[in-house]
Formats: sequence, C-alpha cells, structure tokens
Amino acid sequence: MRDLTDRLVRLTQELRALRLQLKWNTFKGSSPKSQDELLHQVVNADLVEQLRLATQQLTHFLWAYIDAAARNTGPDVDYAAQSRQLAEVTELLSRLRQTSCPAAEQLGFVARITLAVDRHMQAQELEYSPPPDQQEMRLGKSA
Repeated sequence: MRDLTDRLVRLTQELRALRLQLKWNTFKGSSPKSQDELLHQVVNADLVEQLRLATQQLTHFLWAYIDAAARNTGPDVDYAAQSRQLAEVTELLSRLRQTSCPAAEQLGFVARITLAVDRHMQAQELEYSPPPDQQEMRLGKSA
C-alpha cells in the first residue's frame, strides 16, 4: 500500500508541473500552425484519452472507497475521522465531475479541434477521392 501512496505523490507532483506547461496562454502567441501541431501531437499520441481513462479509474477507486467505508461499521471505527475522509473524497469526486475551463475557453477549444478535424477530413477526402466517373456511379448518376 505504501508503494501506491508513493506513486500517487510522485504523480501529483508531475501533474502540478504539467499544469504550468499546459496553460493555453503559453501557446496563445504561437502561430496557428504551431498550435495545430501541438494539438495534433497530443491527440495522435492518445495522451488525452489515456489521461481520461486514468482519471476515470481514480473516480472508480474513490467510489469503491465510499462503498467500503459505508460497510465499515463497528465499535472500533473512528466515525469522526471516517466522516472527514468521506467528505474529502466526496469533494474530490465533485471536482472530477466539474470542468476547470470557462465556457468561452471551452468553446474556443472545441472550435479549434473542430477546425483541425475538418481540415484533416478534407485532406483525406482529397487524397482518397475516386475519379469523377466513379463518383457519379457511387451517387447513382449515369452519364
């Protein structure tokens, strides 16, 4: 159990350091091409999904803790300490559900991602579009 605690401490320290690097203001002055490249690297490396999955696993762990605490009754239970811990875990779960980005920044991020996806889809369509006569056949048109 101590190993898990040590790992969580190290991970928390790394996430704090990463938080400083991830501030969008750092990248706001970059060119749109640099911004697109950064987003492309993060999305293609599956990093966001892996972080989401790890956060989801943490959420499941915290819910399991709440379930275990609810079953933990008896004369030797320190209910005051258990109550404080449950309040802290409940607060953590609440924070995990909330977003930290203001709505305007969320919309800006979604717009940038949508634009990047649209560009990628257009490039794919251009790269793989069949000759005009096959396009007409595909659409049910005949010459």
